[in-house]
Amino acid sequence: MRHYWLQNNTKNFESMLENFIIRLTDRGHLLQNLLSIFQHAARHLSNLTIQKQQQKSSDTLFIHQRYHPKGLKRKDIRDVYDKTLKPFLDFDNMTVAISRPRNLGEVLTKPPLEKPTSIDIQNLIDEVKSNDSPKHYL
Repeated sequence: MRHYWLQNNTKNFESMLENFIIRLTDRGHLLQNLLSIFQHAARHLSNLTIQKQQQKSSDTLFIHQRYHPKGLKRKDIRDVYDKTLKPFLDFDNMTVAISRPRNLGEVLTKPPLEKPTSIDIQNLIDEVKSNDSPKHYL
């Protein structure tokens, strides 16, 4: 679960976790035995997320700009900040984010359909328990 959590966004994580539970039950594992393991892992992930959020410094300066071929580079922005503003501002870190404009592929094609973000794992587990046979929710 930790690897799934670290490598995916919330939508993908929910989908992968659902598929993982289905694969485990298809291999003969009982859902009752897996439930406590998944709950323990979820508590552990929740604690890691809270700790990570607390460790993030709130003293970070974020600079965001859109990409332009003749625009300023990250290194130039950092150099100007270090030479002029850093002595006067009380920031521990600085993050320079440069976003690219949408390309023709994004403009001309429709995005793929996505699963709903609100998948209730407990309801899924209860449903599978009550039916005694796992359903494939794909």
